[in-house]
Amino acid sequence: MAFQNGTSSLGLMLDIKDINWMLSGKTILLGVSGSIAAYKIANLASMLVKAHADVHVIMTRNACQFITPVTFETLTGNKCIVDTFDRNFQYSVEHVALAKQADV
Repeated sequence: MAFQNGTSSLGLMLDIKDINWMLSGKTILLGVSGSIAAYKIANLASMLVKAHADVHVIMTRNACQFITPVTFETLTGNKCIVDTFDRNFQYSVEHVALAKQADV
């Protein structure tokens, strides 16, 4: 949904307080793949964090050619997952654990 003057592309009137209320405390998982649009997700991640959402990012290796995981780690305060089979886990596979935890 694109928001202009509080109106979404669906014609809904939403105030920034409503958006913050809807996202506050939610866990959101962003998947980033390798395309030129990958850099735009950094702005989305930042806006979601400002709305008090807990944002996690998982990236493909090709996405790292457009934007670095450090960018997302800085914006979200969470580790950015790039290696699907990270060997530094305790009793869970990280990308599966994040998917189970995500609200959106």
